[in-house]
Amino acid sequence: MLPKLTHPTFNVQIPSTKKNVSLRPMLVKEEKILLMAKESGEDADIMQAVLQVVNNCMINGDANKLTVFDLEFLFIRLRANSVNNITTVELTSEGETYRFEVDLHKVEVKFPGHDKRIMLDSKTGIMMKYPEATLFNDREFMALEGQAFYDALALNCIDYVFVGDAVHKGYTKRDLAEWLENLDMKASEKLREFIMNMPTVHYEQKYTNKKTGAEETLTLRALQDFFMLA
Repeated sequence: MLPKLTHPTFNVQIPSTKKNVSLRPMLVKEEKILLMAKESGEDADIMQAVLQVVNNCMINGDANKLTVFDLEFLFIRLRANSVNNITTVELTSEGETYRFEVDLHKVEVKFPGHDKRIMLDSKTGIMMKYPEATLFNDREFMALEGQAFYDALALNCIDYVFVGDAVHKGYTKRDLAEWLENLDMKASEKLREFIMNMPTVHYEQKYTNKKTGAEETLTLRALQDFFMLA
């Protein structure tokens, strides 16, 4: 009988809740999951693979309940502790190529600081939420484009509607979609602003433009910006 392998664990704080979760490093079986997703090239497959890997490695907690930015943050920390905390990123600008060594331990989640309550009048409002990462491995959702994608995302970003202290949750998504079409333009713009400015993983590094000598900033704010998942 082969010996049972043991693996060290480490703690990571979930950005949105400030709760700590324990993880073990990625193993060969998780690397295979990521490689298969990378070969498919489909965004939904990649998100599903990341979700599965984080779930596999979590000692406590449920990755299916995480927001997409929490999931990406945990995956980056997992990659840093399993493989190497340094990854190389390339940027091509004006015919010049720049190579950066990015320390994954310095990646943070940037919160925009907006209010989750969108008031429609003095009493009526919408309580917003950040959608769960599982939404982004839904093939039907990911196949949507343009306004259809935005509308579907908006429905998943609404926690409930309230009037004063009364909370309204007993409605279907179809009812909610029809209700949203009756918002005035100011309220609709507040809704769009919340959706377009949700938290993201974030990293910045200064560099010098080879042609102008000016200082510029490399900004990474999505999982694919950091590495190709392998």
